[in-house]
Amino acid sequence: MQNHSSFSLKARIQSFAFAFAGLFQLVRKEHNARIHLLATAAVLAAGLLLHIGRADWLAVVMATGLVWCAEAFNSAIEKLTDQVSPEWNVQAKYIKDVAAAAVLIAAITAVVVACLVFIPRLQAL
Repeated sequence: MQNHSSFSLKARIQSFAFAFAGLFQLVRKEHNARIHLLATAAVLAAGLLLHIGRADWLAVVMATGLVWCAEAFNSAIEKLTDQVSPEWNVQAKYIKDVAAAAVLIAAITAVVVACLVFIPRLQAL
């Protein structure tokens, strides 16, 4: 195992490269991530068109980030579970179902935030 006690700019840059590679793989390989990408683009466009304020942007960005984090963790957990337990079993199903539930919770939260932010603005048009 390597000693990670000293700072290395090269290692930090490499860490970011790995993270971006993971993000690109997530979008390329996971159908739900592509749906989240479209939803993110729609929400960002709506925020710009409706000139939402700073607090609303904060809520939208936090909710969107929560969904993306949940999707990334869910995808990683699913792949790891498949690697560790290739055959179907009840524990693997439980793990995958709970990870998917995290994405559902995050997505519902994001929809609630979007409704609170955008519905009043749309009604005012």
